This record gives sequence, C-alpha cells and structure tokens, in this order.
Amino acid sequence: MPVSTKLSASVPIADLESAGKVINEHIKADASRVPELDVALVATGGTNTTSASYSDAPSDAWSPFVCRKTLQLPPALLDELNVVPQSCGMGLLPEIHCAYISMNNQLYLWDYAAGSEFLRYEEQPHNITSVALVRPKSGIFIDSIEWILVIATKATVLLLGLSKDATTGEIKLYQTDMSVQVESDMDNVVGTQDGRVFMTGTEDGNMYELLYQVEEGWFSKRIRLNNLTIGSLQNILPSLFGYKQTDKIVNLAVDDERGFLYSYTQANASLTQWGLGRHGTNQLTHLGTIHSLSQDILPLLPDNPTARKFVNKDNFGVVGMHVVPVIESRAICLVAVTFSGLRIYITSTRSSYGASGFRVVHIRFPPPRTEAAALGDIAQSSYTNGSYLCAYSAEAVQDSTPVAGAVVDLGKLIKAQSTPTAQAPGMMGGGGIYNPYPVPRPPLSEYSDIFNCPGTPWAMKVMPKAPSISSPGGTGSIWVTGSTNPTALNSLATQFTEPPDQFLILSNVALTFVVRKRTTDTLKTILESELGAAMAGVPSQGGLSIFTENFGREETCAQLLALAAGNCFLSNEAYEPAAYSRAPGSAAAMLPGGLKDNRLSNLASQAFFERGGKPTWIDRGPLGTTSSPESQGQVIFSGRREGLALYMTRLLRPIWNEKITASNEAGRQDAAFSDHSLSNVQRNLNLLQEFLNANQHSFNYSVGELALNRPSTEQEAWKGEAISMGQLQDLLSQTIEAINFILFLIDYKISDVIASCDKATQDAVARLTYCDLVTTKPGRDIARALLNAVINQQLMYHIGLDAISETLQQRCGSFCSPDDVMQYKAMENLRRAKDLPPSSRERQACMAEALRLFEKGISNMSLQALGDVVAEFRELKWPTGAVELPLRCAVAWDPENLALEWRPSEHHAIQHHSSHGGLQDRSTMMRGAWEIRMSCYGLALDSLELFNYGESATKDIDYDTLKELREEAWHVALSSSDEAFHSRLYDWCMEKNLTDVLLSVRTPFIESHFSSPPLSLEKLELLWQYHVKGGQHLRAAQVLFELAKTSELPISLNKRQEYLQIAVSNARSHAGSELSRQESGVEFLTMAEEHRDVADVQVEIRDEVKSLIVTAGGVTALDAEAEGPWGGLEQLEGSLLTMTQLYQLYADPLRLLPMKLVIFHVSGFHEDGLVRNTWDSIIETVLIQYQSEGLAGQSSALEAEVVKLANRLYPSETAFPLDHIVLKLEAFALEHRQGLQAGWTPRLLVRGNVPQGDIFTSLRTLYDSQVVPFNTRKAIQHLSADIALFLRDWVQDLIRRRSPQSSRDFPADLVDSSIDKYISELSGENAVGTEAIYKEVRSLVRQHF
Repeated sequence: MPVSTKLSASVPIADLESAGKVINEHIKADASRVPELDVALVATGGTNTTSASYSDAPSDAWSPFVCRKTLQLPPALLDELNVVPQSCGMGLLPEIHCAYISMNNQLYLWDYAAGSEFLRYEEQPHNITSVALVRPKSGIFIDSIEWILVIATKATVLLLGLSKDATTGEIKLYQTDMSVQVESDMDNVVGTQDGRVFMTGTEDGNMYELLYQVEEGWFSKRIRLNNLTIGSLQNILPSLFGYKQTDKIVNLAVDDERGFLYSYTQANASLTQWGLGRHGTNQLTHLGTIHSLSQDILPLLPDNPTARKFVNKDNFGVVGMHVVPVIESRAICLVAVTFSGLRIYITSTRSSYGASGFRVVHIRFPPPRTEAAALGDIAQSSYTNGSYLCAYSAEAVQDSTPVAGAVVDLGKLIKAQSTPTAQAPGMMGGGGIYNPYPVPRPPLSEYSDIFNCPGTPWAMKVMPKAPSISSPGGTGSIWVTGSTNPTALNSLATQFTEPPDQFLILSNVALTFVVRKRTTDTLKTILESELGAAMAGVPSQGGLSIFTENFGREETCAQLLALAAGNCFLSNEAYEPAAYSRAPGSAAAMLPGGLKDNRLSNLASQAFFERGGKPTWIDRGPLGTTSSPESQGQVIFSGRREGLALYMTRLLRPIWNEKITASNEAGRQDAAFSDHSLSNVQRNLNLLQEFLNANQHSFNYSVGELALNRPSTEQEAWKGEAISMGQLQDLLSQTIEAINFILFLIDYKISDVIASCDKATQDAVARLTYCDLVTTKPGRDIARALLNAVINQQLMYHIGLDAISETLQQRCGSFCSPDDVMQYKAMENLRRAKDLPPSSRERQACMAEALRLFEKGISNMSLQALGDVVAEFRELKWPTGAVELPLRCAVAWDPENLALEWRPSEHHAIQHHSSHGGLQDRSTMMRGAWEIRMSCYGLALDSLELFNYGESATKDIDYDTLKELREEAWHVALSSSDEAFHSRLYDWCMEKNLTDVLLSVRTPFIESHFSSPPLSLEKLELLWQYHVKGGQHLRAAQVLFELAKTSELPISLNKRQEYLQIAVSNARSHAGSELSRQESGVEFLTMAEEHRDVADVQVEIRDEVKSLIVTAGGVTALDAEAEGPWGGLEQLEGSLLTMTQLYQLYADPLRLLPMKLVIFHVSGFHEDGLVRNTWDSIIETVLIQYQSEGLAGQSSALEAEVVKLANRLYPSETAFPLDHIVLKLEAFALEHRQGLQAGWTPRLLVRGNVPQGDIFTSLRTLYDSQVVPFNTRKAIQHLSADIALFLRDWVQDLIRRRSPQSSRDFPADLVDSSIDKYISELSGENAVGTEAIYKEVRSLVRQHF
C-alpha cells in the first residue's frame, strides 16, 4: 500500500540536484586526473620507449614505503625448522591471510592475522615440493569449500578443500579423494577464477593442466594431468615417450580479466601468451610469443653501454611476471621484472602501424640508488597499481635483506594534467599506444626507496583486496568503459575508501608488512613533524607548503579534512588483514569509527581552516543588471568548499553512480553492496558530518556576517559559497539517510521486497543508482514504492508498524516523515477493521480513524497510494471513505486551483503556437493539476459506480443494505463543495445514462455546469428539463431559446423549430405560475414567439428550396435559374436566419413569391407597392404556368393559390391587400366572363375564409372607384352581378345558420341601401336577372334582419 512521494520540505530537491551535480563533476575530474599506465610512461608527443626518471624526496616524510610491522614466525615452527628437513618450502597464501611452511611431508598453515596459530596437515607420506591456493570449479565440491589447496609432492598432486569462517577466521580442510601420480616434481602452480589449474614440471620443463571432475567418465579419469607442451598421445602413454622440454618453462601467470595465460622459459627468455577460451571450457590457444626478451628489448634501449649491460646474456632472466589489470592500463597487460631490476612493459594490443599484438612497448630502468648500492640480483618481486617492490638475493645467510621499491610521483602527474592543453586528444604515444590525455606531460617519474627486511626472503606478494573494495562498481576506468572509476594509479581517489596497497615479505625468520604510503600518510607525517619542530623550537621545513605546491590547494584541503574528520581508512586498523577482506558477515570487516587520533585531528583541522582561503568573485558585468547571476559573474570557491566537495566525492564514489541492486544467482534483484560495505561508506560520512557539526561556524555563514564590512563583490562570493556549502551538507545528511534506508531494506530482505513490487517498479529499481535515490524526485518515488512493499508485507503478516515507523524516523526521517507514520497507522486501522464484524461500532470507528489519519497526511500521499487505500475502503464496503478521500486529495493536491483554469483545447493551442516560456510553464502546471484532479475524481466515481450498481464490492448483501450504501455514496458525492468535481460528476452521469439522477438533484453547481463551456446539446437539453422539473418554466424557456439560436452546436433546423415551440409553451406556462409574480416573462414570450414564427418560415423556405432543387435537377441547375446568388441549403439548415436574410438570400433570388408574402406577413413589412407587385407576379406566374391547360386549368390553379394564401395570410394588412386582390381577380373574371361562372371572385374568397363583410366592402370600393377596367358600363354590370350573387349567398348562409351573433354583425341597413343604389344603376341585357337577385336579397334582409 503506497504512501508518500514527497521529499521533506526542509531539503529542496533542487538543492540536492545542484549538490549532486558538483559531486558528479568531481568524480569525472578525479577519473581523468591521473592517466593510465601506458600513457603515463610516455611523454606527450614523445616516442620514448624507455624511462629512468626518479624524483628526489623533499624529506623523509615523502619516502614511498614503510615497514609497518614484522611478525616473527611462531616459535613452534621455528623449532621445527631448526631440525634440518630433507625437503623444505615456504610461501604466502594472502587470499586467506596465511603463510605456509612445508617440511618433508608436513604442511603448516600459519594464520598471521590471528597471531601465532597454525594448522598442521600430514595425512600423506610424500615430501612436499609446492603448494598453491586456487579457486574450485563450480559444481564439483560442496558449497562450503571456497578454495582448493593444491599440494604437489614427489609422487602425487593432491587436492584439499579449504574454507575459512568469515566470523571466527577458523580454517577447515576437506579431503576430496582427488590425487594424481606424477613422474616429475611440479612447481609454479596457478589457478583461474573458474577453477582451472596450471603448473610446470621442474625436471621436464613442460606445462600441465590439472583436470578434475565429479566422476570418472568412459575416456577420462576423475583427476588427471594434461601435458600442454606435447601431443595428446604422450598424455595417454607418457612412459613410452619421456619427452623433456629443451627450453624449460619456469614461470606462469594468469590474467583472469583478459582471459590470458603467460608462460616464461629459462634458456631463451621467451614469453608466450595463451588464450584461455570461454569460462567453463578447457580451451588453450596460442596467441603470441616473444621468442627472446633480451633480443626484443635491444632496439628499444639507448645505444650506450650503461643501458645495454642490463641485457647481458649471462645474467638476463625474468624473476617475476605481474599482470596489469585493465583499470590500470588498457594496453599494457604484463610487467616482467628481470634479475637486474629492469621492468619490461608488454602489451597485447596491435599498434596502428601493424606491429604484432604481443610485444614489448616500454622499459623502465631501476632506481639509480640500487645501482649505486650494488645490491646484486633480484630474488623476489611484486607489483600492484604502479607500486613496485623487489628483494635482493644474498650469497650467504644474513640477518637482513635489502628491499627496493618505487611508486609513481603523483604530484608531477597531477601538475602535468593541470597544464594548458598543448596536444589534441588521440595522438599516438611511444610504442603505438593511444593517448587520450590532451596535455603536455613528461615521462613517468617515481619516488624510490631502499630498506632492509629481516632474514632471507622466500616469498613476496601483494595483500589482495576483496573485489568489493578494489572495484566496487566495475573494473573499467573512464577511458575504458566511459565509467567514472579512476585508474588504478590514482590512489588519491581511493585512499579514503579502501586500505592502502600492502606487500608481504616472508623470510626464514619473519613476515614483514610493507605499506605503500599514500599521500595522506605523507601529509600526516608532515603535520606531526611540523608539530614536533614547533614544540622543539626548531624552524619548520615548510613541509605543508611543499605538499600544497605538489598537489594543489583543493587536494591538500580534501586530505586535511579527511585527517581532521578521522577517516576510518587512515586509522591503524585499516592496515590489518581484516580490512582487506570485507567478507560478507565478517565482523572484522567493520572498520571502527571511534578511534580517531584527536591530536592529529586538531592539527589537520587547524591547517584546513588556515589554508582554506576565502572565495572570490570574477565579475562579468554590472551587479545591477537584469541578466542572470551566471552572466554577471562567477564564484571561485575557497579551499574549504573545494576540499569538502572533493572529500565527499571520494567518500561517495564507490557507490554514487552504481546501481543499488544487482541480479543474484536466482535471477532476482538483490543489494549490489553488502551491508558492511555500505556501513563503511556511511561511517566515514558520519564522521565527516560530526566534524562539520562541531565546526558549524566555519562552514555556515549568516547574512549579517556575509555583509559585514565587505565589498559587494566579496559579499556575492561569500553568498555563493554559503549556498554551495549548505547544499553539500544537505546532500551529506540525505545520503546518510539513504544508506540507512537501503540497510533497512536489506534487514527486511530486499530481494523479497523488490519481488513483491509491480513490474514497472522492479524495472525502475533495476535502473536506480544511489545518486538518483538521493537527488531526484523519481528516486524518492521508487524509495516510497519499496517502503510501501515492506509495509504491505508487515500488514500481511499482521505485524504492528510502530517499530518500523520509529526506526525509519530515527535513521532516515526524509524517507519516512510524520505524515508517513500517520498513513502507516491509518493502514493498521484498516487492517483491524477487516478483522471486525461488518456492522460493529468498532469497525466503523477503525474506518473513521483511518480516514481521519489519511486526511491529515493527505499532502504527502501519492496517487498510487490513494488508489490502494480507496480499494481497501471499497473492500470494507464503506462508501464514505471510498468517495470522500479521493475528493479531499483532489483539492489538497491543487491548492492554487490551477485545474479550474485548464481548458484542454485552449491550452493545447497555446502550447502549440506560443513561444513564451512562462506561459508554457504555467500551462504545463495547469495541465498537471487538471490531470491529477481527474485521476482523483476517477477513483471517487469508480467507487460511486460500484455502490450505485451493487457490483463486486457489494455483492452477497441484502437489498436494504445495498440501498443504504448507494444512498450514502451519492450523499457523499453530492455534498462535496468542489465545483470541479461536480462538473465531472455530471458528465459522468450523462456518460452512464443517469439523467434521472441529474434531474432530481439540487446542488449549487449543476446549472452553471450545464451552461458552461464546452457546450453540448445533451447538457443544454438536460438543463431545460432540470428547470422544468423544478417548476422554473421561464428559465427552461430561456435555455430552449438560446439552444435554438446557438450556432456552436450542430442542431437541425427542425430541432431548432421544436425548441422554439417548447420555449414558447414554457414561457406561457410561466405566465400562470407563482414565479410570474416575481419575474415577468411577457417580453421574453413575445420575442420567443417572433423567433418561432421566423423559424416556421425558414422551415417552409427550406422545404421549398429542396423541392426546387429536385425540380431543377440539382443545386447547380438551380444556381443557373436563380435571379442572383442565394444562400445555399447548408446555411439554411445550420442556423436560424433573420427575415431579412431569408428574403434576400432565398425568397428573392429564387422567386419564392408566396414565401415573400409570408415574410411580409410575419415581419409586419409595410410596402404596398412591393406587396401588390408580388401578388401580381404570383397571379401572372400561375396563369403562365397553367396556360397550356386552358381557362379551366388556369382558373382552378389561381383559385387554389389564392385560397391557400388567404387561409395563411388573411387578415394581414401587409401581405394580403384584399382590395388589390379583388381588383385582380375580378379583372380576370371580367376578361373570361364567358368561361367563368358569375360570382367566381367573391365565392373564391369565401372559400379562403375571408370574412364576407370584408369581401363586401372591397367589392363596394371597387364598384365605386370605377378604376380600370371597371370604368365601362359592361364591366360595372359584370361587377354588379357578382355583388348580387355574393349578397344572396351571404344572406342565405346567415339565415341557414341562424346565429344571433352573425345576425347582429350583418350590416343590414348598408346592404339595403346599397341594393337600392345598385338596382337604380342596372342596365344592359342581364339587368333583369341581376335586379331580381337584388330584390330577393332585399326582401330577405328586411324580413330577417
């Protein structure tokens, strides 16, 4: 169950990132400060193949070696040695901190780390000739056997298993029942890391491989010797051949890292390189041979007798071969030491000019001091990390033996590397070796030393460091793999995190420990000597100044700080064998941290602060400018700050950029560093922090101090240094906590913890480095995920969290804040709730307390954590927690309400088009806030859906309980005061078709949501329905009105017409409601009705246009027929138009004559001439259209058109000019009086529902006006006949209907008087008939009215 993901506010992540950047810069600088061996040997741009440069030590303090201690052989062993044995041998097994002594058939293993204790083995009868310690092959022996002790005797070679307890140091030997007979003594036994064993025969000079396996096979024994020098037949029948090597192999060396085996022959001084093949195979391939070292090096030597005496054939030979690791040199793989002291450097890489791969590339002459002393031939030699040591042979037994050595003068190398660039990178140095260091540099120089060791030397070896010490992050230097590991020559970078290089010299009387002094050891001696000089009143020799001149202020301050803080690896305990092992589980590997030499610490501390100097400011512009501080100037930090940064870098380097985890044998992720390795790193960090805390005033500067009597530029420098110092100290404390956190995970089985995480987290952990963990937000997120996994494990096993919480807060508070603790307690409450009965008060109390605690730590909760907690609440069937908690998180995680400003479509356009960085940044922040809110809302809505539909989390419960859960979930959701959530909730309801819920709820936000952008048809439709359901008809009408008018939504014309009709209906409903007293809707109703009428017209025009398109044969054809450009069907369908638009874009250009009249009618347009012309055009168009059908067709069509328009338009004064229409119709009837029935015009109008009184008025007006064509007698008589027939029809209709109202409305007097007038004016052939009709009408009028 995840918890917080935020770093403690007291340490801004940006400060840690800045400090981390400083560390990484120093790591890179350290990695390139000292070149690789092959580069260091050759001067920049030079071709020197030899070197003999040695530096003079400024004082005894600079001597490169010190005999740390001498251990006398155990007295019991000395007593045995005093009895002269037949066979005797001595040697060193430094891998297990043992020396061996063989006497006849007895073998003694002396654990020199444990004092005088030794182990005796004599369970075989033959005299021992050679002993070696090698690694076993995997899968052959039991797991407890870590080593194989190879014992060569006069008759056999046998194998013993060996283990050494990591805690007690107890050595155990195991019988393997593996031995093989030999016919020659075996010597020079060497082994590879994967268990292969090679040796040479002392008599035949052949090279052998010892092969062993679990069981015997058909064609192979369980253990056998394979002669690699001769053919396979000799291996099968060795006694028949008895082959002896004429040039005997006398030395072997294994290069595990490169996969090489080297063999050296005595007679010709030839050196051969063999390839070992892939691990697990028995391959051996010849790769190259230097047939005669003495001849090969001659061309490389200067042409002078002094140089050539070293290759005198009489005394030339190799006494030792020493493999050079890749981290020391990519090119040089082997250093061969001759009896005369020459060091021959051999490469296995092919040069650019095609020289053979396996060849000599450089020769280094012995120190002149050894030549002057005439010490003789070398008997033993050893080499590691650029340090060389050799012991000379004595002609007779002596009390002591001279030992000489040389180490690299790092001061000169550093100075060379700091010189301005004078050479492009990539130049080829001497010997065809690639040079990646683009600086001028003289040939390698060394400090040399000669001292004596007791007795006659039998063996000399380097005390090996465990791989976890010497190369914790890999073996490649920065120039090999691009890693940040320094070269092996750079002891400056490693002296604070690993013990010094140490040599063991075993003689016939004692074991001597010789330490290669580190620069800090030199500095320590200088400080002590200067103190002694001061106390004795003797003038100082200026040793500290010389040291600073050699290594620089930054380096000096870093080393002084290490001494002042009491670095563990500078203590006496760091020289002991246990410090070189660091075996997992070994208590001895834990370096003590409380044995600081206070006297030395005070000396170093005083020198550190005195020589630290002060920061300076390099001005690059006026301080008052608006440019950034970086462009104004730069701080040159003091030696104190640089020393602190460099020292911290070297303490952190072993782990800083390394992965936290690595795959174990089971293929699972496990800690890449043991808890002991991490504790050693942390211990020195703690010591540094203690020193800083004890000297806070010297590292932290107040604002007042910064401004105190200082120029502005100096203030800027001090401020910059103060900020950087603070950031480095924050990084220090956070790194200590980070290591504590990893140690905590190791205690809780980190492999299991990681395995319990999801795949994405596991992948992220696999990529995570310590640097990322400390300085990045994603690193802290991963840490939280791992912590969550631990918490979940504890909860799964019902283990309380108080102990874990307390431990985390004490050891790594930023990884477990008080908010985290509250969340842990909340999770524990949830666990308790699960164990309680569902309906119990205790269960409710636990859940409520969990919710309260979660809400208190809400600002420190992650989204993933929230999801898991919500899932727990769902499982507990508690809607309050499952809905309320994510809603609280949504608000708390967006305190500035940035999400409310986010509009995805708008801000996408801003991001796409704007180049303003600030605008984009704010847009990004708003988008992030919006996305987090949506995620929280999603969790709440998922819970709401779960309880609303009664799905998985609510199954197996009764209906009443289910109803209660549903109501509770809805209550929590609707009670939220978060407007943004309500908006999302309403959208979600629409997505889920829960419109009935929306229409029934009453919240302060629902109306604004439905009307807020982005608008949607569904939202607006719900809004007007919501108002209707709430009895707010006017608001519903207003929404419908706006919905009909909007052009932002794709609404059909018919739908818009419908909305307007419903709007009018609701507006009318409002007029009769209680709300009408508070808010009148008369004005709106009028406006709505007008728009509805316009919409009705637009629908008709749309239908007319569609019909025209069909009739014309398409839109293109209609365009041709139109009398001008028209608006198109799409515009007509897409939005509501005004009457003007309808007229100008459609009715007029498309000659929609009836629609013109409708437009005039609806809009109240008053233009008599235009209206009359329109009617004239309508009549003309009908007559022309039906001309082919004759009078009957024309009259019928005209009658139909007028009746339709009359029914639609009358009594419109603007669209139905009755007088003009009567004139036009009577004129048509007059013209065709022979073919039309009398009374055609008035009867037509009656069918059009024109009131008969209005028709009578228009007829009288026409009769009295005598306008053309009714200005002739015949026309007047025709019109009079129509009036007579009309009056008779009217009167008869009234009598037939017998309606009192119509009787009262009938103008009887006017009709009576008009009839008298019309009768008096009758004339012509039809006058009698017309007069009779008039009289009939008059009689009826007088009788009934």
